Amino acid sequence: MSKSTISDSLQRQFERVWESLREAIGNCPDRQWKKGDPAVRIPVRQACHMIGAVEMYAGEKRFAWDRRFGRPVGDFSSDLPAADLPGKDETLEYLDEMRAHTQTWLGKMSDEKLLSPQRSNRHTGDTYLERVVYMLRHSQHHLGEMNAELRRRGLAPANWQ
Repeated sequence: MSKSTISDSLQRQFERVWESLREAIGNCPDRQWKKGDPAVRIPVRQACHMIGAVEMYAGEKRFAWDRRFGRPVGDFSSDLPAADLPGKDETLEYLDEMRAHTQTWLGKMSDEKLLSPQRSNRHTGDTYLERVVYMLRHSQHHLGEMNAELRRRGLAPANWQ
């Protein structure tokens, strides 16, 4: 039996987040995907913000979703009309891409690397491990907001994994 590393544990936790997000997206009917008031409650905004933040923190980029969609879909302060936000299929493709990217990024991290200092995102913590834990916390926070919005609409939330 192989020894489990910190990275292996983090990868398994991210898998749970991605599965829950996929379920939450699936539980939102197409007709409600781009609707909400205030704008922060729009399910697509929550999903894209969550996925985009993981992309940013796992790639050392800022606002990476802007490059993918050519518009700030994950920015809650955006004046982008809801009709211009990505559809569910496009969002799920983005989720799958970031799921694979995150697994690869974490898979390259040794325990020593995870415990070493990181400087590009100091607000997340002093080490790469703290950054990844922050990423998980941030993701769960927005998944919780998305689930709360689904419940408010009388829809099934994603199961906690």
